[in-house]
Order: sequence, then structure tokens, then C-alpha cells
Amino acid sequence: SKKTSVHDLQAITMIADQVSQEQQQSLRTLIYVIAHDKNIYAMIGVSAVSEFNNYVPILKASMTGFNVLNDAEKINRLPERVRVKTVSQKGTLSNALKYYKVPDKRMEEVATLNGMKLSDQVEKGMLIKIIGH
Repeated sequence: SKKTSVHDLQAITMIADQVSQEQQQSLRTLIYVIAHDKNIYAMIGVSAVSEFNNYVPILKASMTGFNVLNDAEKINRLPERVRVKTVSQKGTLSNALKYYKVPDKRMEEVATLNGMKLSDQVEKGMLIKIIGH
């Protein structure tokens, strides 16, 4: 283990092995423990010992490739919620989504959320999911 920093945050990085009782396969972990304000964040990446060196660059990139979020627009963003709505009349999923004012740029995404295609038929009274605040 060693002390380090990640974007000016105090951190400890560790590499540890876990040897199984049956001696079938050993695992190696890369662990970053990062302090921010009053919180401690632990990130752990695991692979077989034999493959570990192949994964180290990917693991390090994900564990150190972030920064403290200070952008007020992103911090104050309202969450999107999935809402269940009842289809008012028989037709296509596309028509039902338009009825509930799903933006054109999100139609495919919401169709996927419903496990359907925009051209699929929906029946009156059927329940569908939409995304909203």
C-alpha cells in the first residue's frame, strides 16, 4: 500500500491477493481508498493474478479518472423518474408516447424502456412507462 492523491484528494492505494482455500485460482485486487470531506470512498478492481497486469491500466483509469463535481447546473439537476401511464386509445406506441408529450429525441429511448418498438401496437388500458421529472 502507499499514500497518494487523486485530484488533490488524500488517498491510499493497495494491491492485495486472495488465495482460495482450494488453491484453484488466486485473485489480485487493486484498491483505492479516497477521502473527500467527511466521506471515505473505496473502489476495488479484481482479476485473476495471471491477468492482473493486463487490467491495471483500465482499473487505474476508472479509479482516478474523475474529479470533484462543482458544476451547480449538474448538482442541482432534478432526477428523472419513470412514470407508469395508461394508454388512452388503441394505436402505435409512438402515438401513445406523443399523447404523453415525450420529446421526439427521446422516443426511441422510451420505446426501449418499454421493451417495444415505436411501431408496435398498444391497446387501450395498457400500461406504458414514460420518463419525466
